[in-house]
Amino acid sequence: MKKDRILRIFCDAWDLLLDLPIPAALTPRTGTPKSQGAAILLAVPVVGFLCGVLPVIVFKITGLFLPGFGNAFLFAAGMTVLLLGKDSGRGLQLMAEFSSLLVRTKSPAEALAILKRRKLQEIQDPVSNLTFVLITGLSVFAFTMLGCFHARVWAVPVMLMGSTVQGSLFSLPDRSSGVPFLAVQEKDRNKLWILAGFLMLFPAIAQPLAALAAFGLAYVLAMAVRHLCENLYGGATAEIITLTGFTAEIITLLSGLILTR
Repeated sequence: MKKDRILRIFCDAWDLLLDLPIPAALTPRTGTPKSQGAAILLAVPVVGFLCGVLPVIVFKITGLFLPGFGNAFLFAAGMTVLLLGKDSGRGLQLMAEFSSLLVRTKSPAEALAILKRRKLQEIQDPVSNLTFVLITGLSVFAFTMLGCFHARVWAVPVMLMGSTVQGSLFSLPDRSSGVPFLAVQEKDRNKLWILAGFLMLFPAIAQPLAALAAFGLAYVLAMAVRHLCENLYGGATAEIITLTGFTAEIITLLSGLILTR
């Protein structure tokens, strides 16, 4: 059935990005054929968009009962949990690991090439621990300020750009197997960015300068990492894709904090 096929595509995109459970009622009975990789790719920014829209709606409603700073802080706490926990903390953990490698190697390209997720209890060095604290604190502070500025809608670009950047890298081959994470054509990657740009129009109505800056920075980041993976690494890894998406989310969050009015 067409409904099951659409749900399956959406669920596959959800599984690529999130560790959050999907309600059983929304899980279709049939699988998604590999030939529908392009459809899954286009569903990726939609998942990110919804992950931003739904919290905005929820905290808009809670603002009717808890106005002012209290709601702004509640919004910040909820969004920080979502941002850092949606992938079971992998993005934050990989950023901490990358920071540690960067200090040791002095080369972003080399640090990215040897990046590998370790067990949380194995990460004990000061640079990693400092990264954990700074990113968590930055997230709480930035979302609190956005809440106070009545710019909660900026949660949408944060989640949208992270998912889109990851989606743009899913077409790369896995470095170990040589098989693409998603078998798509170049025109499908272009459609991904076009769709993300369309979805970005909604927050851009309120914050055009911040939206333009965030979109541009996310695109440059995705293309730079893609260039490294294609020309230096012989493909991507799940760690590289996750870290790049999380980095895009942090950059977008900072763009909103600095440029929203």
